[in-house]
Amino acid sequence: LMIALPFGLDNVFEQYVKTLSSYPYFTVNAYNLWAAFGLNWAKLNTAASLMGPLLIVIIVIVSAMIYYKCKGREKYFFVSAFICFMVFMLSTKMHDRYGYPAMIFLLAAYAVCGRTSSFAAYTAVSATQFFNAAYILFYYNSKTYYSSIQPQVAIAGGFAAIIACAVVLYAAKEIIDGKEVMAQEASSSLKKSEQTRKSRFEWTPASSLEDYKMTKKDAIILCALIAVYSVIALWNLGDTKAPQSGITLENESIELKVGAKDGISQMRLYIGPYHINENNTMTVTFFDENNTETARHTIEKESVFEWEMIDIDVPNAEKVTFSTEGKVQIIEAAFVDKNGQLITDLDNSPIFDEQELVPDRSTYLNGTYFDEIYHARTAYEFVHGIEVYEWTHPPLGKVLISIGIEIFGMTPFGWRIIGTLFGIFMIPAIYLFAKKMFGRTDITAFCAVLFTFDFMHFAQTRISTIDVYVTFFIILMYLFMLMYYRMSFYDTPLRKTFVPLGLCGICFGLGAASKWTGLYAGAGLAVIFFITLYRRYKEYEYALAQSHQSSSKAENKHIIECFPKYAKSTVLFCVIFFVLIPAAIYLLSYIPFMNSNGTGIAGVIKNQTDMFRYHSNVTQEHSFSSSWYQWPIMYRPIWFYSGTVSDTVKEGISSFGNPLVWWVGIPAFFYTAYMAFAKKDKNALFLTIGYLAQLLPWIPVTRITFIYHYFPCVPFVAMMLAYSAKNIIGEKKWGIWVLVGYALLAVILFAMFYPVLSGHPVEVEYVKNFLKWSSKWVLVSGS
Repeated sequence: LMIALPFGLDNVFEQYVKTLSSYPYFTVNAYNLWAAFGLNWAKLNTAASLMGPLLIVIIVIVSAMIYYKCKGREKYFFVSAFICFMVFMLSTKMHDRYGYPAMIFLLAAYAVCGRTSSFAAYTAVSATQFFNAAYILFYYNSKTYYSSIQPQVAIAGGFAAIIACAVVLYAAKEIIDGKEVMAQEASSSLKKSEQTRKSRFEWTPASSLEDYKMTKKDAIILCALIAVYSVIALWNLGDTKAPQSGITLENESIELKVGAKDGISQMRLYIGPYHINENNTMTVTFFDENNTETARHTIEKESVFEWEMIDIDVPNAEKVTFSTEGKVQIIEAAFVDKNGQLITDLDNSPIFDEQELVPDRSTYLNGTYFDEIYHARTAYEFVHGIEVYEWTHPPLGKVLISIGIEIFGMTPFGWRIIGTLFGIFMIPAIYLFAKKMFGRTDITAFCAVLFTFDFMHFAQTRISTIDVYVTFFIILMYLFMLMYYRMSFYDTPLRKTFVPLGLCGICFGLGAASKWTGLYAGAGLAVIFFITLYRRYKEYEYALAQSHQSSSKAENKHIIECFPKYAKSTVLFCVIFFVLIPAAIYLLSYIPFMNSNGTGIAGVIKNQTDMFRYHSNVTQEHSFSSSWYQWPIMYRPIWFYSGTVSDTVKEGISSFGNPLVWWVGIPAFFYTAYMAFAKKDKNALFLTIGYLAQLLPWIPVTRITFIYHYFPCVPFVAMMLAYSAKNIIGEKKWGIWVLVGYALLAVILFAMFYPVLSGHPVEVEYVKNFLKWSSKWVLVSGS
C-alpha cells in the first residue's frame, strides 16, 4: 500500500504480479551489489554457483548457534527470520519474495517479548523489501533482466540491505546476551507510564520562554545569504523593455502598408490584454500591389503579453489588414522576409513603432509564461482601470504585482520584480522564525540555507503568480504567533503580548486577501492560540488548588486575579484583530477590482460565490496535475516553461523541491510529530500544527491540484529539518560540520538543477543523465 499510494491504486497489484512472472531472479542484495562494482556477470554466476551452497550451510550453522544460546522466548521466531533473511541476502539468484517471511517472523518475535532490537530488525528488513518491490514495480525492464539495474540503484539498495544485516546481527546479540523480558517488568513499565501520563496533567505555572535576539553573527550570516540569493534571483529575471504602444480593434479592420515584394516567411505578434478566444478573433490578410489576396491567417493562440511567432508563406505583400470580431489589442507586429530579416518598409503606425524590441524568438525573458497570462494581465488591468479578466482569487496579490508594473512598465521585469523581492524578503522572515524558536545561530542558519536554496522557493517567486505573497504572509503570521506562544501574560504585561498577536492577525488578513489558502493558515493559528489559552487556564486551575504557594515567578494569587480579565481581554482583542481587521483588509483589497469593474459591495459579494463555484468545478484533466499525497515525494513537478535553442540545447522552468529538503523532510515530519504528541515538545507541536494546517485541507478537495499548492508547507519543512537536526545533533562538537556539509550539499543540488529552475539554456543530455531522477519528471522538451 505504501508503494502504491503515490502512484494510484488502480491495477497496481495486478501489475506487480505480472512483473514477478517476467523475471526469475531479481532483487537488490549483496549479489547485485558485487555486480554493481564491476564484477562480470558470467564470472559472478560461476563464483555464485560455488559459493551459494557453502553460504547456506554457514547460515544454518550460525542459526543453530543463535538458537542454542538465545535466552529469550522469541528465539523460535527470530531464528526463523534470521535464516530467511540471510539466505535471501547472501545466496544467489534470489527472488525478493523469499525475504518476506523474515518480516513476519521478526514482527512475531517482537510481539512475544517486546524487545526493541527485534522491532528495529523488522523495520530494517521491511525497508529493504520496500526498496526491492518499488524498484521492481516501477523501473525493472523485463526484457533486459540483470542489465536493466543501474549501478547507483544497486549500490544504494545493496548498502541498505547490508545495514539491515547489521541490525539483524545486533538483534541476535541482544537476544543472546540479554535477559528475557518478563511480564512483571512489562507491568512495571506500564505502571510507570501511567504515572508519567498522570503527571502531565499537573499544570505548574510556567514563565515566558526566553526571547532570543539576533546577534552580530546572525546579522552577518543573514546579510551574506540575502546578498548571494538576490544576485541569483534577479539575474535574467526578465527584459526591462517591451512594446508599450499599440491599437485596440473592436469588430473592425485596419489596413496598413507592408512592402514585402520578396515575400514573408514569419509574422511576429505581441497581443495585449484582450486575448484571442471564442469571443475575440483576429484574421490577418495580405494583398499584393493589385489588391489581390495572397495569404490569410487566423490567429488562434490564447496568449497575452507574449510574442507569438507564426510561420507563414506569403509570396508577395504590399499591404496587410487586421480584422477582428470582438475586441483585440495589437501592441506590436513584425514581419520576417524569406532571408530571415525583419521587413522595414512598414506604415507609420503604433503597431510598427517599436521594431527594435522585436525578438528573434519568444522566451520567458520577453513575455509571459504559465499563469502570468492571468495574474500579470490582471495587474495591468488594475493599473489601467480595465475590466479584469481573472477573478478566481482575491485581488491583493495582483495589486502587489501592479506596483512593479507602475514603476517599471508592463515588462517581464516589471510584472515579476515584486514577487521576486518578496521571495528575497522570505529569507530574513524564515531566519527570524528559526532564531525565535531555536535560539542557536548554527541551527538557524542551517534552516535559512535549506529554505533559501529550495527549488520551489526560487522558481515560484520568479514567476508572476500570487503563491509567493500568501506564503510570505503565512511565514510572518506564524512567526508572530510563535512570539506570542512563548509568552505568558502572567509574567509579561498584557499589552506587550498584544503586539505579536495583533501583527499576526494583520498578516492573516493580508494572506487571506492574497489567496484563500491563507485561511488554512488561520485554522492552524486558531488551534495554537487556543492551546496557549488553555495552558493559561490550566495554570489558573492549578493556582486555585495551590493558592498558598507560589511558582515560576508568578504568585498564585496574582494568577487567580489576572486570568479572568486577561483571558476576556485577549479573546476580545482576537475578535478585533483576527476577524474585523482581516475582513477590512480583505474588503479594501477589492478597491482596484471595484474601480476596474465598475461595481460595488454587491459585486464583491458575488465574486466570493463565483470563486467558490469556480474552484469547486475545476475538474478538467491536466498533464502536470498531482494529488496532495504526491507532493512531498515530488512525483510530478509542474512544468512552467519550455524553449528551444537547438536540437540539443533546450530551456525549461519547473517548480518542485530540493530533494534534501523535501524527501528528508518526510521523516523529519514524523519525528517532529512524534516529539509533539509523545514527548509533549512545544516547538514540535507548533511546527506540526503549522504544517498540517497547510496540507490537510487539500485532502477533501476534489478540483485538480498542482505541486505548487505545497509551497506554503515548505517553510515548515525547513523548520522541521532544523528542529530534527537540533535534537539529534545536540551540542556535539562535530555537529556543526554535519550541518555545514548537509547545507552545502543542498546548495550543490541547487546549482546542478539551476538551469531547469531558471530557464537557462542547457544540454538535453545533461538533463537526461543527471537531473531526470524520475520518469515522471519533465524538465525540458526531449528529456
